[in-house]
Amino acid sequence: MMRRAAVLSLALWGASVFAEPLEFTGYWKSFLSATDVEDSYRRLGLWDDDYLFDDVERVRLKVQYSPSDKIAVGAHYEAVLHWGDTVKLRRELAEDANLPARPRFMDLEDEIIAEDSATLTHGLDRLWLRLEPDHRIQLTIGRQAVSWGAGLIWSPMDLFTAFSPTEIDREEKVGVDVVRLILQPLENLSLDLVGEPLDVEDHWTANGDDSSLAARLGTHWAEYDLHLCAGVVQSDMVLGGDFAGNLFDAGFHGEALQTWVDEKDQRDYFRGLLGVDYAFAAAWNPYVALEYFYNGLGENDAADYAVRRMESSVRRVFERGIAYNIGRDYLGGTFRVQPNALLTFQATTLANLHDGSLREFATLSWSVWEDLDLILGADVGMGRSSGEFTSWKDEATGMGIGVPDLFFLYGKYYF
Repeated sequence: MMRRAAVLSLALWGASVFAEPLEFTGYWKSFLSATDVEDSYRRLGLWDDDYLFDDVERVRLKVQYSPSDKIAVGAHYEAVLHWGDTVKLRRELAEDANLPARPRFMDLEDEIIAEDSATLTHGLDRLWLRLEPDHRIQLTIGRQAVSWGAGLIWSPMDLFTAFSPTEIDREEKVGVDVVRLILQPLENLSLDLVGEPLDVEDHWTANGDDSSLAARLGTHWAEYDLHLCAGVVQSDMVLGGDFAGNLFDAGFHGEALQTWVDEKDQRDYFRGLLGVDYAFAAAWNPYVALEYFYNGLGENDAADYAVRRMESSVRRVFERGIAYNIGRDYLGGTFRVQPNALLTFQATTLANLHDGSLREFATLSWSVWEDLDLILGADVGMGRSSGEFTSWKDEATGMGIGVPDLFFLYGKYYF
């Protein structure tokens, strides 16, 4: 606790010292939601009402100081107030219904309030130092975002953190504590090296089993960006690649990643995708994207989902935030139109091709002012009643629980 407080204080002190040339931005986001639990928690006797009503208020302050073009430091401070039924339900269950927080080397978060129906947390989601002695070398140390891969809906090549296929806000990823070196020895060749020290049981320490080291080699050929990737991610060996470019007038992209798991009694797996997207030159600027995702991590039969999900090699990548689906074959599509410059409607449909379940994620965004956006949305399950996107069942125990539908109003104000 004292070490975490010292780091937070040092970051805020640094911001005040360099107040004059400091770049300062941020936002406030308000998330109001209603979660339909009639077929899940209520049916199991865990909740008396049909819905969980929640409010999440998030403030993020971003600072960056660049005394020269060769050095920069940055920090993102975030405070999150969550009050409502979900917090109360978690207290009653004495456990978190969501996945545990993604493990990180530094402990830069703290809980200020922990009441029956409210929590207030704060911390640093970015804290980095960047050195760039010339345009061919860039070294960044500390908590930062790392984005690899070419996928639009899924991204097996994103080895450090990845967005969920139905991520409501893709503005910023969760920061990870890494050392990142980007080299560009030739104009058409780049090398991205990322090392993550980690011990999933404790902060400020690292061990070989939990730490990761990966490299991504990139080049450009014809109309395509090409990458090869290799490394060790929490003791699992990985090898893959991705591409992105044009196929006639459409965008064309793909990813492939083979993983050899550390556990001798569990299976290795392959994940890959192919996708196309196209923006029409027509009224309302229609845009469509299609993506096929093969998830060798998962299972064909819904009856095997629960058992597979609990295997250590699978649980590890879910807790790391780089896997979200437990089925085998998927088809995803995104459709977007803009009736005018202020309104955008987007719908993403995910289909599990084996169990017949669907997930529909739709939003209507309104740019109220230059710095204020409102988003009305829904994330609902459809199709077969017993499937990944609608309900789960453990055949061994006979226990089943529905996947709740979510309805929300999201407000964002930037400053």
